[in-house]
Amino acid sequence: YALDNNACSPCAAFLSNCDTCSSTTACASCQSGYAINASTCSPCESFISGCVTCSSKTSCSTCNTGANFYLSGSSCVCNSGYTLNNSVCSPCTAFLSNCATCSSTTVCASCQNGFAINVTTCSPCISFMVGCLTCSSKTSCSTCNTGANFYLSGSSCGCNSGYALNNSACTLCTAFLSNCATCS
Repeated sequence: YALDNNACSPCAAFLSNCDTCSSTTACASCQSGYAINASTCSPCESFISGCVTCSSKTSCSTCNTGANFYLSGSSCVCNSGYTLNNSVCSPCTAFLSNCATCSSTTVCASCQNGFAINVTTCSPCISFMVGCLTCSSKTSCSTCNTGANFYLSGSSCGCNSGYALNNSACTLCTAFLSNCATCS
């Protein structure tokens, strides 16, 4: 309460979202979801992106989980697979195709299945290794295209017996040499 024209009135009558005040122009504590900004109350989210409740302009206590934020220390950060863009958690894929996790709108940290990091973006595994469908990096294949007669050999793909690599495809040996069962 504050004294106004010889009468005590609730602080919120003078100062929006104010719980306690020292005068009609100076708030001392704010309602939940607000923090002191100069002598008035402002929403927590105006200081900390994604913050729902805070104890000050720099210390958040609850984040907006529905908007893909979670509490980390006294700040709100975006869930995995999201990045902060204009105070909003946006999916990495909105900026970077086939990106599973990212550190910004321009840098992918990990790719979706079938893709690998190529500098800061994702490229198909097959663009790094012939016959590779899934990979853990540009040089380590996990699954080969068995339907195209490839098999996994260590961390790369080779052609099945009776086939040889020809223009990035496993081609039957008989296509090169009639009656040939194996070739390289």
